[in-house]
Amino acid sequence: MDFFKIYNESCMETMSRMEDESVNCIVTSPPYFAQRIYGNGEGEIGLATKPTDYIDSLVSVFSEAHRVLKKDGNLFVNIGDTYN
Repeated sequence: MDFFKIYNESCMETMSRMEDESVNCIVTSPPYFAQRIYGNGEGEIGLATKPTDYIDSLVSVFSEAHRVLKKDGNLFVNIGDTYN
């Protein structure tokens, strides 16, 4: 896996090819629930109809992130909500 390359694909696809405990730092801003359509198709994070399904998607991603993150690694997550 080339770590000096940009992968234009699902993070789950990319992480699936990474070795366990191979990453020092992950910085992410996952799509917010029901806020935008990025055009990535069915299963796109944030397009779930129920908040629990959205959380389930995030849990799947962060479980895989935990697998690839080194024991002394860091994970930064920028996530928020909107209001009217």
